[in-house]
Amino acid sequence: MASFSDSGPTSLPLVSPSPSSAAVRYEVFVSFRGEDTRRGFASHLCDALCGKLGISLVYKDEDKLAGGDSIGPELLKAIEESRVAVVILSRNYASSTWCLEELVRILECRHRKGQRVLPIFYDVDPSDVRKQRGSFGVGLEKHQRDFEQLERWRNALTEVANLSGFTSADYRNDSEMVKDIVEKIWRELSPTFRSISKPLVGMDRRVRAVIKLLGERDRDVRMIGIWGMGGSGKTTVAMAAYDAIRLQFEFSTYLAHVRDVCNSNGGLLHLQRQLFEGTASQPAKDLEGWGSFGAIERLKRAFRGKKMLLVVDDVDHQEQLESLAMEHNRHIMDAHGVDSMYETELLDNEEAKVLLCSKALNPEQAMEDFKEVCECVVGYAEGLPLALEVLGSSLRGRSVGEWKSTIEKLKRIPPGKILEVLKISLDGLDEEEKQIFLDILFFCRDWEKQSVVKILESMYLGVNIGIRNLVDKSLVNEGGSKFFISHDLLEEMGKAVVLSECPDEPGKRSRLRGYEEVCHVLTKETGSENVKVMYLRLHDTKRLECGGEAFKNMVNLRLLRLENLQITQGPTYLSHELRVLHWSPYPSKSLPSSFNPHHLIELDLSFSWNLERLWHGHKALPNLIVMNLSHCKNLIETPDFSGTPNLQSLYLKECELLPKIHPSFGNLRKLNFADLKQLVCLKAFPTSLEMSSLKCLQLSGCSKLKKLPDFTGHMECLVELELDGLGIKQLPSTIGSLVGMQTLQIKDCHQLKSIPHSLGCLTSLKEIILQSCPRLEELPISLGSLVGLKELCLWRCDGLRSLPPNLGCLTSLETLTLGSCWKLEHLPPSMGNLLSLELLQIHNCVNLKDLPDSLGCLTSLKQLYLDCCSKLEKLPSSLKGLIALQELSLQFCLRVCSLPELPSQIERIYLNGCISLEEIPDTISLRYGLQMQCFDCLKLDHYPTNRPTDQSDTSALRALRRYLEGHPHPQNQFSIVTPGINVMPDWFNHQSQGSSLTTLKLPDDRHSKNNSDWMGIATSVCFSICYSTNECSDDHICSIGSDLGFLKVSPGVVTEGANHVWLSYIPKDPNKPKQWMLQPNIELSFKGGCSHVKIKRCGYRHVYRHDTTEEECTNNMQGVPLQSEGQPWNDDDTSQRHRVSVLGFRSSKKQQHLMLVPRGKRVNWELALLKSGLLTSLICHRRLQLVPWHEPVVLGANVISFILKLCSNCSRVFTSPIISFPLLALFLVLFGILFVLGKP
Repeated sequence: MASFSDSGPTSLPLVSPSPSSAAVRYEVFVSFRGEDTRRGFASHLCDALCGKLGISLVYKDEDKLAGGDSIGPELLKAIEESRVAVVILSRNYASSTWCLEELVRILECRHRKGQRVLPIFYDVDPSDVRKQRGSFGVGLEKHQRDFEQLERWRNALTEVANLSGFTSADYRNDSEMVKDIVEKIWRELSPTFRSISKPLVGMDRRVRAVIKLLGERDRDVRMIGIWGMGGSGKTTVAMAAYDAIRLQFEFSTYLAHVRDVCNSNGGLLHLQRQLFEGTASQPAKDLEGWGSFGAIERLKRAFRGKKMLLVVDDVDHQEQLESLAMEHNRHIMDAHGVDSMYETELLDNEEAKVLLCSKALNPEQAMEDFKEVCECVVGYAEGLPLALEVLGSSLRGRSVGEWKSTIEKLKRIPPGKILEVLKISLDGLDEEEKQIFLDILFFCRDWEKQSVVKILESMYLGVNIGIRNLVDKSLVNEGGSKFFISHDLLEEMGKAVVLSECPDEPGKRSRLRGYEEVCHVLTKETGSENVKVMYLRLHDTKRLECGGEAFKNMVNLRLLRLENLQITQGPTYLSHELRVLHWSPYPSKSLPSSFNPHHLIELDLSFSWNLERLWHGHKALPNLIVMNLSHCKNLIETPDFSGTPNLQSLYLKECELLPKIHPSFGNLRKLNFADLKQLVCLKAFPTSLEMSSLKCLQLSGCSKLKKLPDFTGHMECLVELELDGLGIKQLPSTIGSLVGMQTLQIKDCHQLKSIPHSLGCLTSLKEIILQSCPRLEELPISLGSLVGLKELCLWRCDGLRSLPPNLGCLTSLETLTLGSCWKLEHLPPSMGNLLSLELLQIHNCVNLKDLPDSLGCLTSLKQLYLDCCSKLEKLPSSLKGLIALQELSLQFCLRVCSLPELPSQIERIYLNGCISLEEIPDTISLRYGLQMQCFDCLKLDHYPTNRPTDQSDTSALRALRRYLEGHPHPQNQFSIVTPGINVMPDWFNHQSQGSSLTTLKLPDDRHSKNNSDWMGIATSVCFSICYSTNECSDDHICSIGSDLGFLKVSPGVVTEGANHVWLSYIPKDPNKPKQWMLQPNIELSFKGGCSHVKIKRCGYRHVYRHDTTEEECTNNMQGVPLQSEGQPWNDDDTSQRHRVSVLGFRSSKKQQHLMLVPRGKRVNWELALLKSGLLTSLICHRRLQLVPWHEPVVLGANVISFILKLCSNCSRVFTSPIISFPLLALFLVLFGILFVLGKP
């Protein structure tokens, strides 16, 4: 683990005093010129501030600007109310009067209020800003203003240019600069912006102790346990330490309330999903379907090799640690192998007084007046932070006399009875607030806030004020979207209060929560009118024998939740006061006929397999908001929905015997969400829908539903419509009235033949998914009207023959997926107009023969997948125009022989299974390194007929050499896999049989930025994969790895037992050294991720600066003969070796070479010709197997033969004869001169 020292840029420019927190509304204000950085750097910076730091209060100067020449008062106010102002000075910044006025106001706030100002010089020189030269001088000249105004702007530009900031020229890319900026802003905001807002008394010393334990030993993984008595500040210490060091990690996540979350349904998987999203930067859907154990394995794989910080708070079972990774139960920590333990210290007397006064005294109250009573209260709290907070909050604003009255109560409590001390905090609450506190504790603490407030408002007055008082008195916390009791001790205190109502008989208490209590009351039928709340959630189903009269006397029962408790006999009576009825599984076929659900707000009888209907006839439920009858497999009838006019959410998923939906469903005007999935017997559905509030309608899996209803009335709110697996043949034409719809999903509709022309009216559509609709032959021409569409997915639409010719009108389209569209032969030329397209995926379109030349116009395209297009023979030459392309996949394109010139910024190429591929793209111009996979490309290097001596001339090695040759200082990794035999190129001068090598010693000056010639390490591994065992986990992804990097092999891309070679180049990075660079020696070994991988040979080579030059490549290459005649080169004659270099160009069919100069007198003509454009490309240099240099006759024959071949190819290489013939003459003269110079 890396040291936690504070390194990085210096502080932001400060002027004391700092801005008052009371006047702060925004943490960061970002001023930028929209046309320069809106879509690039500025958006990346704002996303990083909101994401990495968790800052939600970021104001961009374009958020709410109205048109006009001057900035409005709202913008000026936003500047005034911000802690930090970030000014992005770009080329056109000075051309905007808005930007200049913002800058003036920002600097005024700097002088007047001490606002922090951070300038960022993006693609501009700070001196140009300071002296108003270049674009800044031009920009100011455009403004026809008086001299005074221009002078203000000039002075502002000069001042901001003199402040310490960031310059883009100092960074290789924007991401590195954004990271440094975020870290710098975080350090400035950290004193005022924390995960915890309460006073941190005495926290610095405790946090330093925890951080010291983290950095105690140099280990890859360290686990620190924080333990101590309840209320001693374990969570606060953990959160403060997290705030202090989290930016030093690549990923960081804080998992709170783990125990409570795990006790809820799917809670552990929810935490794993949260962890996966927060630290793996991958969508949580990647964990779906894996189960708990599978999710653990996925997490391990996602975190491998990453520097991350994880805090897990409130753990009480070892399984939770094993599933995630710390808490106050020391036995759990010991069992889990925690490295170090930190026991929280109680506050000393002085710290306790500071904390108490911060919670109890208002600013106008004098400390001297309360000094004596503070001493007394501190003594009773015994240094426990929780007790001090709760007591202080309950005493806030009270007089000295009221303090003394509280002290008298404390005197009656024996020492060590902390719960009795905490009970005093309830004395300051009125009766209704006490009831709200107990209801949240016993029933609502894991519910959404909105639902809790709605339920409580049906029982009490002034609920919002009551909850606010509970929060102010530190009894309740608002954790995200839910309410939590502030602490375990407060929970125990609340339970003790209820227990004191009747210690001997649970049935006479107001609230029941716990298996023993609930079972006693139900089996003994001892429930009384005192019972208001009954709550029991079991993880495993348990059976309970009880009679139907168990609820008869509980006439005041308001909140009932029973989960996974199988009761043998259903109730004959239920309280008419019920607000919430959650009973799963409910034992009877229907609810009691005497039940009056008038007050009911939520009804959940899901997974009740005996339930056939709710009741007979009509009942009024005017307050019902949620109805959940999902997974009631024997439900045969829905209620009359005219009695539920305020229903907002309806769940009927997997009611497998339900034949129809009551017609009144179509008139639920307040319904927001309807889940009607997997109603496999549903045949009758309302003929029309008039649901003005409906946002999501899910009808997937209703396979017997043959016709959809007409969408009439105003249904502009409908955003998502799922129609998977229906028996429909067409969509209703009224679908065009759903003008607010954003997602249309139609899957597995095997009878669907057409889509109406009215689809073009859905101008709000963002996503269309059409999957497994084999009878769909065409899309409506009106599709081109959906100018806001961002994603179009056509998957397994077997009958689709073509796409609309106006497809290019979808100018907002970002993702286009065409999968298994077997009859699709061509793509429309207009698709070159899809300038926003970032992902184009064409998979298994077996009849697709070509791609339009306009493909090269997709300037935003980042990923291009053309896998399994077996009739595709070539890619258009315009591919090099894809200036944003990062990834290209042509896996199993069986007819592709070669690739055109690729754009220089491409980073990943997958050519696995391209059995006709004969050559790979030239790598000399690549900017950002490359990962290339060519598994089973059997025609590369004539594999497997190549001889061991040919291994020095493999495509993989040539590609690596060309990459090094094109980059004098290569800073990005390069990786390539091709077929090969168990022989390694001699270029790797350290080799070994098997998977291990001797100790790799790194140069002493490896950390030097300028002086070292050492550039990095190149490695080579010969391996094969055999799927003869079943030891591969989950998706059978194999891997090969070492301390220097990993290679992942996806399933199905490699023939079993085939030999392959993996070459890689790992550069040094002095600015951010990797872990392996921190050590002087590496025990280098390559390991397979499973037993399928068989490593046969491995090697490495130190790469120095001279290795990246063309001359060194010449000296180490072995070549092929130019002509068959002539005496072969004698490799044993060292005097003849390395005396020539080769110039070549590539024609359409073969490669020609020309020997230019003897070594020692050569000039880099190749590079000059390449730069001049006279040659189309340079090939890799080789040592020629030719005649010795002193045999001019044979050499001349070779040259004549070469010239004849050159003439035959002139029309292909040089398109103009005016250029080609003079050039040939120039070659002859040049050769004559060099021949004379080189003659012995």
